[in-house]
Amino acid sequence: MTYLYWEDIHRSYKTLQKLRTKKGKLLSRSAFLLRCRDKEVMPTFAKLRHPVNTNRARHILRQANAALVREHVRATRLELDTNARSLLSLHFRLAACPLEHTCDWIEGNTFTNGEWSKKKATERQCKKFLRLPKVRQQKEKPSLNKVVINLTSKKLDGPTQEVLSKGLNLAPVPRTLPKRDIISGVEEAIKRLPDEAAEEVRRDVCKVLDKAKMPKNNISAAEHKALRALREDQDTVVLAADKGNATVLLKSEDYWQKNRRPPAGSCLQTTREGPHHNSDSQDR
Repeated sequence: MTYLYWEDIHRSYKTLQKLRTKKGKLLSRSAFLLRCRDKEVMPTFAKLRHPVNTNRARHILRQANAALVREHVRATRLELDTNARSLLSLHFRLAACPLEHTCDWIEGNTFTNGEWSKKKATERQCKKFLRLPKVRQQKEKPSLNKVVINLTSKKLDGPTQEVLSKGLNLAPVPRTLPKRDIISGVEEAIKRLPDEAAEEVRRDVCKVLDKAKMPKNNISAAEHKALRALREDQDTVVLAADKGNATVLLKSEDYWQKNRRPPAGSCLQTTREGPHHNSDSQDR
């Protein structure tokens, strides 16, 4: 190009190509930052850490992280504004060129390169967004319809589906500390120890129980209520699926019919010869 056209046009072409490439990268970065801000997802560069692990310190760090993201958005917009001003002045300089077809070729070529760099930068930013921890957790969260399989005619509400989706190995946190059970278990364990050793164990246990705090509840009050309702429902059986990590709800009669085993209190009794009716049922 230097031999075919003027050196000034060649420099303008190179500058225009750099500005268009930078504009595409800035646009993709701005979209990534705005997406993180709107979804309340913290990018990696904005995560601050501090050795003090208190509620106040965590609150200050969250505010600082959000402020960093907002400042990065503002700085990116300023760069875009500066880039747009440089592009405008360069367009005016190229418009004064007497070779009109040369300017059209430069414009089309740099525009194509800018769009290609913008596409590549957007793909890279999308992959970066999907790799963020919070987004990965939301993406990997399975559907409740696949985790909870309802084979009954009853319609499940939201809290019931949520608590069943956590699996049958869920152990709800008790609302109060079972101190009596702990003390009785300790007394049963130390009854064969000498008096001095047993008294020392009692003192240690009392200190631990005085300083003990209940952990945070792993289910909500509505889910507690849903668990109680499921426990009291005699017409529904909750069991794990044979394959897959799913929870299945069946009617009690369907469950016993598939197992071919009568529930407790039924008129059918099982003996070595097989199930038969008792004498009272035969008389009736």
